[in-house]
Amino acid sequence: MRVLLWEQLQYIAEADHRAIHTDTTARSLQVWLQGLLNIDPRDAKTRVTVARNVEDRRSLYGETMPPDMPNTATALSEGAIGLDHARVIVNGIRRLPDYARCHQVAEVESTLAGYARTMSPRELEKLAERIRYLLDQDGAHRNEEAQYEARELHYATTRDGMTVIKARLDRETGAKFAALMQPLA
Repeated sequence: MRVLLWEQLQYIAEADHRAIHTDTTARSLQVWLQGLLNIDPRDAKTRVTVARNVEDRRSLYGETMPPDMPNTATALSEGAIGLDHARVIVNGIRRLPDYARCHQVAEVESTLAGYARTMSPRELEKLAERIRYLLDQDGAHRNEEAQYEARELHYATTRDGMTVIKARLDRETGAKFAALMQPLA
């Protein structure tokens, strides 16, 4: 199934190059693919985005050039990873700070593609986030501040006397809350 997905991604990239969606009433390749396959908009966007990053490219002189993410392309073509893994890698690279995107993309992409072969997409997403935090500690600090400012806690009593609690906690407060609740569970 994963090898067939790789073939589909190659067809999507070719459809993108030929701008096939312009021959229809679709306003973008994503919308065209969504209608063609009857899939969710997020899934269509993922397929188009991944296809654009793992396809072989052509120079202005017609020479074949490697894809933007060669290790991810190789893993996909071998069927070692799935679409969700590739989406996580693409998003992880996009979220890197500017200087890291200029100088460390190949290293980060290689690392993520290697770990994608053994990790679930969710685990890989956590790893990509950790790498981003290592490379952009100022950004990580800003994210933590934003989480701290966005904290909220609401509680209410229902008609039958039950208490309903809704909370959004930053990482540190969430960890403290979990540590307090665990012994009571």
